[in-house]
Amino acid sequence: MKKLLLLSAIFIEMLFPLSGNCYAASSDQQVDGKQIYELRERCRSSAEDFFKIIYNGINKETTGVSFKNHYNVRLNKCFVILDMDNNDEDGYFSVKEFFDFNDCFLLGTFRRDKHNNEVHSCYVLDMNCQSEAEWDAFVKSYMEE
Repeated sequence: MKKLLLLSAIFIEMLFPLSGNCYAASSDQQVDGKQIYELRERCRSSAEDFFKIIYNGINKETTGVSFKNHYNVRLNKCFVILDMDNNDEDGYFSVKEFFDFNDCFLLGTFRRDKHNNEVHSCYVLDMNCQSEAEWDAFVKSYMEE
């Protein structure tokens, strides 16, 4: 658990200088197809660069960590889901964290014991959830247009 908290703290701390590379369009600015492509590419590139620095690569088989990113045009935000397996003195857990990459803000966490499938934490924003499927469904609305 301590290792997981340390990784999350490092993630948040490191996110601040890197997230400046993943800008959003101003709220009154109309974006065309080319600008949307550029914002999506910047979101992808910034998230990928971050994970290369922090986790020395992005291959879940070797690091235990992977990520997904998505630039949401409607919300004008770059979102990132961090997916990791954590093995520490508290047990072996599957953990997902959902971030607003632009504002460097943790939006939600899902944590499940991989031995007995017990859910230890499940929330997104102010919504508590009971299962990984419920968490995934809620987060999916941010990761798609």
